[in-house]
Amino acid sequence: MKITAIILASGFSKRFKGNKLLALYEEKPLIMHVIDKVIRQDFYEVIIVSQYDEILSLVSSARSIKGIIKFIKNNNPQRGISESIKLGVKVSQPCDAYMFFVGDAPLIGGETIENMIGMYKTLEAKETAILCPVYEGERGNPVIFAKTYKEELMGLSGDEGGKQLIARHKERVIGYEIDHHKELFDIDTQLDFNQLLQMNQID
Repeated sequence: MKITAIILASGFSKRFKGNKLLALYEEKPLIMHVIDKVIRQDFYEVIIVSQYDEILSLVSSARSIKGIIKFIKNNNPQRGISESIKLGVKVSQPCDAYMFFVGDAPLIGGETIENMIGMYKTLEAKETAILCPVYEGERGNPVIFAKTYKEELMGLSGDEGGKQLIARHKERVIGYEIDHHKELFDIDTQLDFNQLLQMNQID
């Protein structure tokens, strides 16, 4: 089964007052915590979409297990996260599913990523499934969308991203229960980042 990872890294970080994806956490940029975990997995492709040349340059030396990794420049980030989603899907090779990651959630565990992939592959309804991590009813990222949603992903607009599809297909959403809420923690503000610095990384 071919699952493609798409890492979304084009946000403006308006509330952070600086590029949060380049903020140093445990001696490396925030975005690299996500990328390092993703490239350890057996993805068909890894696609990184960003508006920032600094990020694309930073990750240019990254290599996935299969060695298939693409770096895509988002020239229209003002269109919202949907633009990054569409760019990632557009350049991907034909696959069975897409797994979307956000660059500002560094505590997602490598084991969780691996287990979600394994769970998705065993689902009877994987041709129509949407799989996301859940902690006590709260959903987060990363999310796996079956390839059947390709056209809907390409039709997204604005800054809601995959939430639009999840709301539209609630009956097809399957939750993967995680052990700790920290894995869903994402960084929006300096206060969030300060809180992150007080946490132990999960992996």
